[in-house]
Amino acid sequence: MPTITDTQIADMTQRISSTFDETFAALIERRDSQYAAAIEPMNAERESLLREHGAIDEKARKHESTLASAARMAQFEADRLTLEGESEQAAAKLREAEEAASAPANLRARQQEISDRIATLEAEKRDIKSRIFETWYKECVTVHRAIEHAHFVLFLDGLRQAFFDFEPHAANNVNIVAGLTADERSTEWQAGNRWYGGR
Repeated sequence: MPTITDTQIADMTQRISSTFDETFAALIERRDSQYAAAIEPMNAERESLLREHGAIDEKARKHESTLASAARMAQFEADRLTLEGESEQAAAKLREAEEAASAPANLRARQQEISDRIATLEAEKRDIKSRIFETWYKECVTVHRAIEHAHFVLFLDGLRQAFFDFEPHAANNVNIVAGLTADERSTEWQAGNRWYGGR
């Protein structure tokens, strides 16, 4: 069996680190791309609704600012038509003025419909996020269990057994075995303690 060189050990270490980086990045990318694809049509609809809402707001304000003047003008025209004996046209002019007077309320009602739809879209997006998280979480657990098995069972327990097989007193030496893992000042030890220490 050929001897493993220092360079090969460095390469193995780099590959392990890269595998973890790539695995983590892939899990995050999978979650984010699934969520983005699921909500893309909702975001497009929301943007369209927001544009419509803004346009309605401008139109409603314009109607509201001229409403009193338009009503007076319509009444003037109706009075003139009545005086000229055109009562049907006068009545039509007043009906037209009433319809114009109700336009702002109709526009505001549409704005409320838009607001309600946007709220519904946001609730649907939250539901989608929850569903995607549940699935993604299970995938993370599956991946992490493989990592835990490889790290604790195959590597650490495997090394302890290899110590014993090669140099039995080493497997019983607490300092040698504890020396496999990072010390208490390290970020690795602190992270491990956060995950396993509180159980």
